[in-house]
Amino acid sequence: MGVADGVGSWSADDGVDPANYSRDLMRAAAYSIEASGAKVCARLALADAHLTVKHAGSSTSMVALLPPDSNVLQVWTAWFNA
Repeated sequence: MGVADGVGSWSADDGVDPANYSRDLMRAAAYSIEASGAKVCARLALADAHLTVKHAGSSTSMVALLPPDSNVLQVWTAWFNA
């Protein structure tokens, strides 16, 4: 599960839609998790997503993973600015 909230202080004058960065960040995190067969940890999924998204924006974000063979929930929160 992942949640991200784009920072609204970016404006149309900057040429940045705040929703695009957070949306793409979550898409990239989901891809990282799926590509690893759900073996990547939440922290690395978000870090990989941050490196993948190349356009400007900022977001708070959270990814939580419950691996199928575990009863331990992994949660990672972060602030990204690009």
